[in-house]
Amino acid sequence: GINAEYGGRSTSMAYRDMLEYMCEALSGGQPENNQLIDYSKKIAESVKNLIGCAEELKTGADWVNPDDPNVIAENELLNAAASIEAAAKKLSMLQPRKKTSKKVDDSLNFEEQILEAAKAIAAATSALVKVASATQRFRRETHRV
Repeated sequence: GINAEYGGRSTSMAYRDMLEYMCEALSGGQPENNQLIDYSKKIAESVKNLIGCAEELKTGADWVNPDDPNVIAENELLNAAASIEAAAKKLSMLQPRKKTSKKVDDSLNFEEQILEAAKAIAAATSALVKVASATQRFRRETHRV
C-alpha cells in the first residue's frame, strides 16, 4: 500500500543521494567520511523500513515457510483429518451385514450335508472374488496400484 510505496521511494532516494555524493567526490570534490556514514545509515534505515513494509504486505496472507516443522505438522494433521473424513463417509454408506447363516439340515444324509457345505464354500469364494475384483478396480481408478 502507501507505506510500501513510501518505503520504496525513500530507499531509492537514499541510494540516489549517496550515489550523487560519491560521483561528486570522485569527480574531484572533497569527500567527507562522516557524510558517507550518514548516507549509509540513511540507506540502512530506509531498507529496514522497506522490509517492514514487505512484512506487513504478507501478513494475513497464506505465506509460510514450507520447511518449518510447525507447517509440516499442520499439513500432516490436515491430511490425516481429510483421510479420516473420507473413511467416515465410506463407513456411513455401509449397510449392516445380512444374517445369512443357515442351520444344518439334519434330515439330509452325510453326503448331502457335505454337498451343501461345498456349495456354501463355493458361494463364499465367489463373493470373495467379486470383492477382490471391485477392490482392484477401485485401486486402478484411484491410481493406488
